[in-house]
Amino acid sequence: MDSAALIRLLGLFCAAGGIWVLRAAWKAHDPKNGQRLALGWMLLFMSVIAWAFTSGADKGAALGIIAIILLVMSAFLLTALKTEKSAPRRITPRTVAGEKVGIRTFFSRVWAGLLIGPISGLASLSICTAAFAGFKMAGLEHTANLTIVSFGFPLLWASLGIFAGYETRMLVKSGTVLASGLVPLAFMVLQA
Repeated sequence: MDSAALIRLLGLFCAAGGIWVLRAAWKAHDPKNGQRLALGWMLLFMSVIAWAFTSGADKGAALGIIAIILLVMSAFLLTALKTEKSAPRRITPRTVAGEKVGIRTFFSRVWAGLLIGPISGLASLSICTAAFAGFKMAGLEHTANLTIVSFGFPLLWASLGIFAGYETRMLVKSGTVLASGLVPLAFMVLQA
């Protein structure tokens, strides 16, 4: 087996491992699940990089994403086949209709929404821009660099958004998302 096939196989194992870790994190329902989520997304990202490394920047990354999608669909199919139909769960709303929400709770919810959406997106943009500059300084070919960063951006945004939505401690989620955007920004400012 040649080295390219071994790297693709490693990419498949990374994808399967990432899916398994993310599924385990989802099933655990643990508020302190950030490490599992980060590991799962990192493994998926490494899988795409392995495919891009062996099959070219554009084609390889696309093949890697297709491999991940096929693995996820297989995991869903296996889960659906094993699952017995159960009674629907009863979902209780967090607030009763007509209940007044305090100003602190209101702003806390707005801030959480901003962290999940646009702030996580800006942090991801900052990370990817710094990565692009770092890869460029390291001499990575422009198309490969652009492809890796382009595929990394939505994955990072999704990971930061999931972390911000899943973490219950507001200080931890705010600090993590803001630091993940400000540290690469500081790196770029110092390099300029």
